Amino acid sequence: MTRRIKQSATVDPARLEGALREKLGAAQWKLHELREAEQPRFTPNLEPQTLIAHFLLSARGVHATAKTFAEASWLKGDFAAWRTRWEDSLSPPDVALWDNMQDERDAADHGDGAGLIPIRIPLPRQDCHLQNSTQLLMGLPGYKTDSFKGGMRFEAYPNEPASAVCFKYLELCRRFDADFLQENALRTGGPLPQPAAASPASIDVPVRADNVPQSPA
Repeated sequence: MTRRIKQSATVDPARLEGALREKLGAAQWKLHELREAEQPRFTPNLEPQTLIAHFLLSARGVHATAKTFAEASWLKGDFAAWRTRWEDSLSPPDVALWDNMQDERDAADHGDGAGLIPIRIPLPRQDCHLQNSTQLLMGLPGYKTDSFKGGMRFEAYPNEPASAVCFKYLELCRRFDADFLQENALRTGGPLPQPAAASPASIDVPVRADNVPQSPA
């Protein structure tokens, strides 16, 4: 016997799948922009710290949306129990990543910002000249003679580009999305969800060895 969805659910049952996919799509786009910001070229409109904050907001929003819906629609305590079982199915590295990114999101919510470390990304010399010219035209300090731009990495993952960490986390969010929607369909007797369609922003473009951001000496 299937149980009817409570009318008090904050998220419209008819829009649940779309709401979750909107979060994934927004996170995909920020990941795409973060990859661009990590490339060894002048990218004045892409600020890594801001992109990471927006990525975390959207990606973690998948869990928040599911929780809001389930706590209003499932039996009391069922979502927490299901989430615990889901997290128990993850590998230890995935559990660590899932928990760490929640901490990063919480830190950003409280104004502390995600735990990031600054790095330097090598620039071709012509891009360095372009960066300096732009700074001078805008009246900004910090004229540079070296060929670097600023980047960011997660403190917890200092040896990986931030985009690589975000990509792995986004894959976890995709898995959570699919498993949650399937569980909800089984509970409500609704149709099983369709797999989330990959968008161009979700294609993982490998970072070449000469494109990996270099930490300051």
